[in-house]
Amino acid sequence: MQPELAALLARAESRAPLRLPLVVYGAGGKGHRTVRFLASRGLTVSAVLDARARPGQSCEGVRVRLPSEWIADHAPEEFDAVVAIHNPGVEMAQLRRDLLALGLRRVVEPVELHQLYGEALPHDYFLAPALHYRRYLADIERARGLYADETSRNWYDRALEFRLGGDYSVLPPPSASDQYRPSDLPRWRDPMRLVDCGAFDGDSLRMLQAAGYRVRAYAAFEADEENFRRLARLPGLPAETRLFANAVGASSGTRRFASGQGGASRLDGAGNTVVACLRLDDAISDFAPTLVKMDIEGAEHDALQGAARLIAKDRPGLAISCYHRPQDLWALALLIDGWRLGYRLYLRGHAHSTFDLVLYGIA
Repeated sequence: MQPELAALLARAESRAPLRLPLVVYGAGGKGHRTVRFLASRGLTVSAVLDARARPGQSCEGVRVRLPSEWIADHAPEEFDAVVAIHNPGVEMAQLRRDLLALGLRRVVEPVELHQLYGEALPHDYFLAPALHYRRYLADIERARGLYADETSRNWYDRALEFRLGGDYSVLPPPSASDQYRPSDLPRWRDPMRLVDCGAFDGDSLRMLQAAGYRVRAYAAFEADEENFRRLARLPGLPAETRLFANAVGASSGTRRFASGQGGASRLDGAGNTVVACLRLDDAISDFAPTLVKMDIEGAEHDALQGAARLIAKDRPGLAISCYHRPQDLWALALLIDGWRLGYRLYLRGHAHSTFDLVLYGIA
């Protein structure tokens, strides 16, 4: 094991426990889940703080207050604070500085909370305790050597450091404007034949067209019913368009699906509906793609397995999201490299906190 990784794991596993009294910052859905979880561990939350608190608002029965209002009648240095915000739109290093400026005794962000409570916490994208990483040490070290440039290796190292240590400031600045078409990598083949897995409302197609790509053929897979309706109404679809109201995976069949969550709708064993799931090898074996994009909420590994023949035959460019599960950071690169197709692999980040981290493959 690399000394740096060993040190990160040791620090992650030696976190001091939370202390009462305790407040939570963030009154959204994650705030509700966090207050409930802490209560289940015997930790009563004294207040929920939120910069957008409304008069009379509560979160799981706990009063929601503006931070400035709350500190007027409390001694913040006596309180630990748990941050209940985990999304790509918030610059967490700045939020941490703002909370520490209130004088709080300790600020615990989602990464550290998952280190403290291990696998008792539910899945939340890439968050996982150090124990999870220990299961994959050989794979983690092997995958680092697969990336083709120093920028990718830096993203890989810093993502691991952040996800184990919780220091948001170690991450490289994300590039928000060129997702699926990084400006520092070679352009995709043009005209383009695009396979869009997790098509949402066609936003990736629009972005590529706006970047000057001539998308001659478009095969889109979107299993959420409302998202699919919006996709089907998209003006200016290429003349050769195939729209599939399906999920994609390693095998064809029916699967449970959590629908109605916008871009976060996903295959989920506890989902509220059932959808048909397809293998790309079966559904579009004749499509001859030049680019395969996948942003399918953790199903990327399975979907790549279901596209192995297609990819081996046509050698398309690959743009594969690798932030929905902790192990996708290394497992997707290992899978693609294992095919021995000569892909050069790159890693680029396009949002805060390693959200929208994408693995790019160029044959």
